[in-house]
Amino acid sequence: MRTQCFFLCGVAVLCVPAFAFAAVNETIQSRQELLRQQAEQTFPEINQTLEVILRKVNLNQRPEQQRVQEAAEMLEANRRFVPFYESPQKAVYMLLQSWTSYYQEDPAGYLNWAVRACREDASNGDAWITQAVFSCIHGRAPLESRQQLPERSARVPLRGGRRGDLTDNSLVAQGSGSSPFGQQGILEFDLTKLRRDFLREKFSRQEYQTVDGRKVSYLPSSEDILCLFFWEIEETQADLNLPGRGPRTPDRPQLAETTFGNGQSQHSLEAQQGYFELMSEVLSEKKEVKFVEINTNSSAVAREAVREHRAVAPLVMAAADRSGAGQFVRLDATEPFMAIVGKEGQVHYAGPASGFMPAFILTHLTGVAIDLGEFQADGGSATPSVLNNGRSSREMLAFDPNEPLRPRDPNQLRPQPSQPVRQRSDLAETQDRQYRQLPEHQKMEAEKQLAYARDFFMKAPRMQVMSYKNGVEICRKIIQNYPDTVYAEEARKLLRQVPERQRERYNITDAELGS
Repeated sequence: MRTQCFFLCGVAVLCVPAFAFAAVNETIQSRQELLRQQAEQTFPEINQTLEVILRKVNLNQRPEQQRVQEAAEMLEANRRFVPFYESPQKAVYMLLQSWTSYYQEDPAGYLNWAVRACREDASNGDAWITQAVFSCIHGRAPLESRQQLPERSARVPLRGGRRGDLTDNSLVAQGSGSSPFGQQGILEFDLTKLRRDFLREKFSRQEYQTVDGRKVSYLPSSEDILCLFFWEIEETQADLNLPGRGPRTPDRPQLAETTFGNGQSQHSLEAQQGYFELMSEVLSEKKEVKFVEINTNSSAVAREAVREHRAVAPLVMAAADRSGAGQFVRLDATEPFMAIVGKEGQVHYAGPASGFMPAFILTHLTGVAIDLGEFQADGGSATPSVLNNGRSSREMLAFDPNEPLRPRDPNQLRPQPSQPVRQRSDLAETQDRQYRQLPEHQKMEAEKQLAYARDFFMKAPRMQVMSYKNGVEICRKIIQNYPDTVYAEEARKLLRQVPERQRERYNITDAELGS
């Protein structure tokens, strides 16, 4: 009997820990379930906060400091829920942490969090773009997708510069779906158009000569920032056989057809020029920031290409012997692109002049806000302007591309037949009024300037980023130089096309608008 009692007592003692363990385990599971439910309840607020910040980023506008502080507090309060998130939710949390760190000026944190977010969920397009822009700011190679198109097999070295390290130290992340860089999110940028070959380059001292004989210099050891816009026209098979044309560097697959200036794509030549011009206007007070256009065609067609081109920045023809840009001849620019070169020759961006990324990086480097909101609100349009008081590059180009270039004979620059015909139709509306008559040589110049201005305003609605600055200046010069003439009246009509909300920005007066 005593033995039986001892046995029962032993069993009871052994059962107590088992029951206790079961109770503790049940408590842990209950607590985990509670945390999981709380995580599901709080995540929408995290996601919504990230969306608000990214919409600001898309316009290159800085979020309110209070919003950033609230995001930081939210992240800290929800840190304990992270283990209960699925991978897509973790990526969103990390992405919000990345942008919060950036706006709180934590340079070591924002790139790290962006890379972690991209690795956590390779289907998150915003994570891909975020790590790319922060990598460019840091001068590091962005992550690459295994689904990405093949890299270029060769690169054009910079004359007077040096190649970047050929060893690709960038991390590799697996893309998902049909896109190599995840699903489309809020941020707008096409990572397939990032020029990774150019990001590897290092610039030494540069000195370019423009088609009108000006000098543009860049010193890596100074505060200089170099913004280059590369473009070319398509060259035919006949051009390939002309002397003086070197072999084309096999940088990238050639497009079957390149369309320039159709205004239908944000990557078209004119659309990118409009964006490039916008940035140069905003940064016009920063003399250390140099904006340059470079044509990369061979000598066989470069002169013709430049002559027909309407530039928005000092224009360099790389094929000219004295251009100082000979290293760029044959650089593949069938799809125009821009490059941003900062201190120590570091390339911080190479890709299309579109989306938020170029403006964002320039704002980071210069401290000057380049707000894209107003221009996108105008329907996302702009047009390249005419430099040098309305001169196009055809006027700046001399006959010998190897000599200092001077304006051509103005008698060779009369508008094409279609322009006077259109002008006479427009002027018919004012034929009943009496206007001051001009001497023949002034009349020809006024017609030319008015044709340029009219062409500007006609193209504006088809462009990607709206900027009326140069068009307004042309009209002002017509009104000032040819008062009481039919040309001044037509210039006023063009000024009235500027939206009322933008007239104050360009200081357009009632006197300039006329009746």
